[in-house]
Amino acid sequence: MKYITDLLTRWALATGKVAGTDVRGATMLDLPALLMPVAIARFPTRLISSGSSSRQADSFIVSQAFDIPQNQAANQYEIVSMAKGAWEFIVNFAHLDSWSAIFGPTPAFQVMLVDPTTTQFAVLNSVPVANVRGALSWAGNLTMEADGWRWRVLTPATVAAQTSWFFISVVANRLS
Repeated sequence: MKYITDLLTRWALATGKVAGTDVRGATMLDLPALLMPVAIARFPTRLISSGSSSRQADSFIVSQAFDIPQNQAANQYEIVSMAKGAWEFIVNFAHLDSWSAIFGPTPAFQVMLVDPTTTQFAVLNSVPVANVRGALSWAGNLTMEADGWRWRVLTPATVAAQTSWFFISVVANRLS
């Protein structure tokens, strides 16, 4: 296969000249078919269930939607637990609330990264606004030094006639 290396060279090859010099063929790269690039899927295709009790030691995708009923106390939802190692994450989170009153110790929807000692770190934080869908994303690489790190979602309490919904997806690519 022959590849032309840049736009100026394409123009030169089309006209046969650059500043009066014949360059036809001088800037073409010849590659045998065996050296053609191969596309490799970067993200995992192994789907798991949310709240799975098994610790994930390999790349995975998990997603889950939750309806939060009225008169519900603030709650937490365990999404997935991971083994130690280097990971690449893409976390997507969305929520919808029927009204924007905030109650209880958790004043917002929070996507937390929890270490094995249960220390929590809020990666995403979104305050409910009546009938407005909140959508957040986060991507990053992390190295877990021990087994048992988890993704968790904390939700605010609801009252009578208030309903909430949230969705989370985690794409996790095990790097080592």
